[in-house]
Amino acid sequence: TTGEGLPTYGTAVLVNVINESGIYPTENFQKGYFPAADQASGEVLAEKYLTGKDVCFRCPIACGRYCRADGVEGGGPEYETIWAYSADCGISDLVPIIKANKWCNEYGLDTISAGATIACAMEMHQRGILKDEDVDGPTLEFGSSEAIVEWTRKMGAGEGFGAKLALGSYRLAELYGAPELSMSVKKLELPAYDPRGAQGHGLQYATSNRGGCHVRGYLISPEILGVPEKLDPFSIEGKAVWVKLFQDLTAVIDSLGLCLFTFTASAGPRSQPVKDEAVAAERPGAIDRARLNENVVTIMAGAPGGTGLSIAYDLAEVLDDGNNLRVVPMIGKGVAENVRDLLYLRGVDMAITQANILKHFARTGALGKNLGNQIT
Repeated sequence: TTGEGLPTYGTAVLVNVINESGIYPTENFQKGYFPAADQASGEVLAEKYLTGKDVCFRCPIACGRYCRADGVEGGGPEYETIWAYSADCGISDLVPIIKANKWCNEYGLDTISAGATIACAMEMHQRGILKDEDVDGPTLEFGSSEAIVEWTRKMGAGEGFGAKLALGSYRLAELYGAPELSMSVKKLELPAYDPRGAQGHGLQYATSNRGGCHVRGYLISPEILGVPEKLDPFSIEGKAVWVKLFQDLTAVIDSLGLCLFTFTASAGPRSQPVKDEAVAAERPGAIDRARLNENVVTIMAGAPGGTGLSIAYDLAEVLDDGNNLRVVPMIGKGVAENVRDLLYLRGVDMAITQANILKHFARTGALGKNLGNQIT
């Protein structure tokens, strides 16, 4: 991909790949395949509208696009932008997409959120929730090229109904009593991959600190592209370790200021034992790190000197089975805080608390309405 696809067609090289995989969200995620996707693809963009490349400093790939259409020119559109204004809004013409992208550049709008919010409004109109008299511009209906351009402009300017669109899809849909029509996680609009056909990627959306974000962990790589190895996209089994790996790896890449695409050259979790074997060959007695980590269970015990900590130490001693099973007690802040840590703190597998504490949280809903489904 980084050798030919990205330099030649940019990130929009993914349009046909994702569409043929059946996970190219269409008309606000009502479908997973867009019949006219090839008309608004990276190949067509390169052939008809590309005037140059937008290159990051010293990058040999140069995946960024610089395009011109009907006298409008600027950076982009990228894959996610094309999807948000194309399939998600039912548009197969790249010209209005380039124009809408230009308005996003001018106003500093996120193209995923902007396009997805318009798509949400289009489905609201389709279902009769949003009436023609509610808006002061082009009819918000799927397939309207005029709508995606003008409503992007009005969104950026905060004009009329555009000010409501600028709230984002969740708050817009919530205003009209239909928040379920916002395709978002943690109120962040989902990008161009339908999680119903890439369930590990869906798990990444659900656990990401930003919600519906693909650049916090890209499970599309193993599930669809087969990098570093091909995983079954319709199975959730074994995906937790992959999600954690990609989320951690992405955090490292971002912290170092590297290009996100370098993750494609990184190893998956199943290659770690191979590395460990090489280390063991060089250093006799070296620990099989992958096996050791797989068999470690952490338990949030509570505050120092508390009963919970004593119980945790006893469990660790009784259940210890060398590298086959190791229980690691963790010092916390108390039995109530232990429940919060179990739910929200990464790396906590179990926690010690009291039955009355759980009943309190279940009764008050302080930790969510479905606590019983989250803790076993």
